Amino acid sequence: MSEKNNSVNLAINGSYKFCYLEKIVVGYNEEYEMDTIKLKMIIDGVEYINTKDFLDMELAIVDLQKLLPINVQITCCQSCKHGNFCPCGDNDNEIFCLINYNPSDKRDVIEILSSDKHRILPNELLYWCDKYDKINEDYYTYNEWNYYFRNNDSRKI
Repeated sequence: MSEKNNSVNLAINGSYKFCYLEKIVVGYNEEYEMDTIKLKMIIDGVEYINTKDFLDMELAIVDLQKLLPINVQITCCQSCKHGNFCPCGDNDNEIFCLINYNPSDKRDVIEILSSDKHRILPNELLYWCDKYDKINEDYYTYNEWNYYFRNNDSRKI
């Protein structure tokens, strides 16, 4: 079973382009009661697909980014400095935009997300808006995007 359920925004040599992303359900994990998935996209006639199966969208997106040429960056909430996961636990494909806040550590993120006065609704990981700003080391983001590349990949994303 497969379905085209997303498009993803890419930065290719500094220019933006939307590309269809296909989520392919390849099985079901009984232990976790979740589908196992792969992600696939075609850029300029070249197919990129996860080489292994994933239980969650977050790691499937990271793996797909690692397969792409160095000049192609997935630009989405997961790779944006304003995209924060919930430190108290999260749901698959869920991320929170904290663009109107300036968290300095994990406690700040917890306080923002648990406060009744904020009521921040989650986005999907691949969501993109015109306020996108790449994660950097100078701004606190509760999100492991850079960690995966700094510690598990020779490329600097």
